[in-house]
Amino acid sequence: MYGLCFQIAALFFLVVIIFVFFGKQRIKNEETRVFGFLLIVNLIGVIIDILSTTLAIFDYNNIFLNIISKLYLVYLLGVSLTFVYYTIYISYNVQETKKIKLIYLSLRIYGIFTLFS
Repeated sequence: MYGLCFQIAALFFLVVIIFVFFGKQRIKNEETRVFGFLLIVNLIGVIIDILSTTLAIFDYNNIFLNIISKLYLVYLLGVSLTFVYYTIYISYNVQETKKIKLIYLSLRIYGIFTLFS
């Protein structure tokens, strides 16, 4: 039950950060685009996490709990891959974009194989 309180608080803070980030003008580059994508994906992930926790509290044998748990797994994989891409992008020079894309493509393939295994 306490985990649900933290998730609701995280949802509140995430919504505030999204309003601040998207409410102001910013430089349009790859870095801010990926960060905005991370914010939106995290919002969706927190909502999925709240739904799964609520379903688990009220009805553990609900059939939708299995589906939502798998969606949460896909969310975790997507966020981790996007965060790795963001970290690689801000670490390397802009001239090395082919190398970054190759690394990110290999991470995507690894993520897909991990998801289906």
